[in-house]
Amino acid sequence: MKPIFIFAAGLVLTASAFPVSADELPKELICAPVEISRCNSEEGCAKVSRSAANAPTFIKVDLDDKKVAFRRFDGTYGFQVIDGQVRTEKQLLLNGIVKSSERSPDGYAWSMSISNEGRMALSVSALEIVYAVNGNCEAL
Repeated sequence: MKPIFIFAAGLVLTASAFPVSADELPKELICAPVEISRCNSEEGCAKVSRSAANAPTFIKVDLDDKKVAFRRFDGTYGFQVIDGQVRTEKQLLLNGIVKSSERSPDGYAWSMSISNEGRMALSVSALEIVYAVNGNCEAL
């Protein structure tokens, strides 16, 4: 099966770079994956490389335009629309759904949580497979 991993992000923001108030959120973030795992019901979960997942090295998150843009490991570019964005007291939550793509004809869903301290957890799930990502990010 071809890796369907579309993007990965991580966030390391200082408290001053990622304020608690939703009105003070940075408008753009630059993110990078640190650790990636691939999971399915038959094999369980295992760490994978950026090349194996075709994951990007960096991702730009634009909260105003509600888009995530990236360059995959193989050099191709892509973007995802942020369908949902919620700010809680301790984190920013983002998500999106892609009904079909060249890499994943049956579609996939993604979700990302970014803590006030900048720690990020990202999941990309498709038919019988999930990529879990942790990483770092900075406000632009």
